[in-house]
Amino acid sequence: MLKLIVFDLDGTLVDSRKVHFDAIYKILRKENFKFSIAELNKSMGLKRKWIINNLAKSPLSETRVDGLAKEIKKEAYANVSKVRPCPYAREMLEHLHKLNKHKTVIMTNSDGKVARAILRKNGLLRYFDLILASEDFYDKKHAF
Repeated sequence: MLKLIVFDLDGTLVDSRKVHFDAIYKILRKENFKFSIAELNKSMGLKRKWIINNLAKSPLSETRVDGLAKEIKKEAYANVSKVRPCPYAREMLEHLHKLNKHKTVIMTNSDGKVARAILRKNGLLRYFDLILASEDFYDKKHAF
């Protein structure tokens, strides 16, 4: 019997890629980072700090990386209203919820505050028993 269902958030339940992409692009361009759209696309899906370090043309201090990551998070959070559920995500979650036979979990590379805001704004938060976000893991999203 199925006891647990684990979902990714970005690209599975909601289409948030553009919000994250635009936040990274805006903040790093404002800071005069030079990178191509292709380079940024290739980095999407990694943690913000990794993206910053990957796109930096020279080494950055940990303090600078942390500051930029916080600015990117703030920019993404400010734009969660632009995120929409993927087609049929709400209907699927409602169906699973009505079955009431399992726990549902989100595992996301997004920041927990941003993920919860996206879920809340789209009326999806109530479907989940637990949200595991980027700050809950030491390494990459698929570390386990």
